[in-house]
Amino acid sequence: MITLFPFVMRRRSPGPWRAPLWAVAACAVVTAACTPTHNWRQVGHEGVPLQALMPCKPERAEREVPLLDPEGGGQSLAMLGCEAGGATFALAALRLTEGGTLTPDEAMARWARASWTTLRQPVPPGADAPAGWAQVPVTVPGAEAVLAWRGPGQDHRQRPLQVDLLWTVHGGWLVQAAVYAERPSADAVTTYFDSLRWGR
Repeated sequence: MITLFPFVMRRRSPGPWRAPLWAVAACAVVTAACTPTHNWRQVGHEGVPLQALMPCKPERAEREVPLLDPEGGGQSLAMLGCEAGGATFALAALRLTEGGTLTPDEAMARWARASWTTLRQPVPPGADAPAGWAQVPVTVPGAEAVLAWRGPGQDHRQRPLQVDLLWTVHGGWLVQAAVYAERPSADAVTTYFDSLRWGR
């Protein structure tokens, strides 16, 4: 089982990003037949008007990260994450700066590039995404903007992953939902992403 939070970065040496600070490797085997692989429950961040379902009880963390402005001050990034069925499910949220220069589309694109860097997926010159990555059509009720990508990556131990990333914007909030797995469950990814909706 994999734990990967490619949102919280710290500096190692030259280079703007490094491996996740809040990342722990773990192994688990479901041994009891009565234990469900996915135990869906409603989750959310305090103050963020987004509803979501996660298949496990998430842990919470919060960090200051230079995500949208690497040369400037950091943003407070609130995170939820848990592991189920051999996959890591994550939900991260930050407040967009009022009067900032980035549009929602630009903010989502910048976060996508930061995630690809952490996943060791370089974007070729002139390309919009790394090799093997494709945009996925996803609808989030109430969203002002949505962007979703699917493709390969590597965890902090350089093991291969299949990654599903989704960003959505509403009311000055930018949220990323993500699933990282060696062998992803398409049904679990669909259930997770389909559960996202703005408004409470």
